Amino acid sequence: MIACRITDLKTFTKQLFMEQLMDRFLVSEAGFATAQTIQIDGMINREFFGAEQPAWAADGYLPWEQLRPLCFQMIKGRRLPLSFKIVFRLPSEKLSSILESAGASIAPEDVDALFLNLVYRNDMMVLTTGTSLKIFTLDKSLDTAWDRYVRWFLEERGVSWEEA
Repeated sequence: MIACRITDLKTFTKQLFMEQLMDRFLVSEAGFATAQTIQIDGMINREFFGAEQPAWAADGYLPWEQLRPLCFQMIKGRRLPLSFKIVFRLPSEKLSSILESAGASIAPEDVDALFLNLVYRNDMMVLTTGTSLKIFTLDKSLDTAWDRYVRWFLEERGVSWEEA
């Protein structure tokens, strides 16, 4: 697990809410504290779509791309939000490449999720990685590969950060 403090809040916030930085990630949950507190459960209500399930619904969570406009509406204005937290998860189709790079003995079906926890509070934004497995193992190669991927992801997209 790594914790990355975002050093250029203005640019990162613009990339997060107005551009496609995290669009392919799924949202496990999100919470925003402004004039009121709003909690979002990222799980899809499959009944809403009926038989016409969108392709992005396969994992059971909404992609950030679908929630981003709504979340941006909640935070935009003259005043900064008091805080917000967004828990992202890597889509399952990307899991295989992370497992391959790890050389891990962990099967994809044994991985619950790879998480990115983003927390903004007191003019500071921190992104923390996390893994959730369905099995017990002492093998930490997946954790290491996920941390390496997140560092690469941030650097490739020009996000200014430092390890906290």
